[in-house]
Amino acid sequence: MGQVSLVNGLQYGGYALELALLVLLLAPKRLRRFPALCAYVAALFGLDALGRGWVLQHYGNSIAIVGSHAHRVYFYSYYLSDLVLALGVFLLVCTFFRRACRDHQKVWEFIRPILSLVLVMVTIVSAVALRTNFHQFFGRYVFEFNQDLYFVCLVLNTVLYLMLQRFKAGSDLNLLVCGLGVQLAGPAAGSALASLTYASGHVRSGMVLKYLSPLCFVTMMGIWIYAITRSQEAEHEGAETPKAKSMRRRPQLSSRDLVSPAMGLRPMAGDGRNKGLVANPGTLQAGYLQPLRTRV
Repeated sequence: MGQVSLVNGLQYGGYALELALLVLLLAPKRLRRFPALCAYVAALFGLDALGRGWVLQHYGNSIAIVGSHAHRVYFYSYYLSDLVLALGVFLLVCTFFRRACRDHQKVWEFIRPILSLVLVMVTIVSAVALRTNFHQFFGRYVFEFNQDLYFVCLVLNTVLYLMLQRFKAGSDLNLLVCGLGVQLAGPAAGSALASLTYASGHVRSGMVLKYLSPLCFVTMMGIWIYAITRSQEAEHEGAETPKAKSMRRRPQLSSRDLVSPAMGLRPMAGDGRNKGLVANPGTLQAGYLQPLRTRV
């Protein structure tokens, strides 16, 4: 009973963080800065929290009867929504790549066809599990496709993080990539551990994913909320180019310092009391520049 309550608490806590993140992203300034993230979070909240929750509440416990109409509706809705969300994660990673290469157009032109080729390859490789039966299509192909696509997204997200360190990109994008990496790496590690424990004969291996997956999701939501709500002053300072920093730190010069070197003039003090400007020898004089006489 305690285990079920803990899992439910993590699940509903994740839904609450989803809604809070979506409300924050709908602010005009954040919506302009993170349009792709807002679209993904909206799809995630609509399909996962509202869509699946509505199906579960509408059909109730009748989904446990295998072969019933309610069971088929929940079965198809779950796998179809999971397919849409897997594609959404892939597109989100692509938009992160595009933003990271904003100042490196040649790098983006090199990466863009690779991302398209990766999606085609995942589709072809997952088609090995395809069966002619429609039930097998959702039961095998969609599952294999989602699993392969999530793993590819994990690899691409890792490459993207290394690229961001090389480009020294903004810290908000670093945090978004790190949060997505936690969500992708957690279930992947849990699945591998569950497979190993299942091969070893441990029946309770499914408990690993039961706690790890929602915990990673809650962690991702927390990191994303922090990434979009943190102060932007440090972000702008970190994104400033070295040239801009040197210009900003350059000391202010007085008008005398600016004029004297340009006109070939040098300061002169007469008898330590009055100061003036006299022309250096060999300098072309303007008509209004008269040498100052010192007091004796």
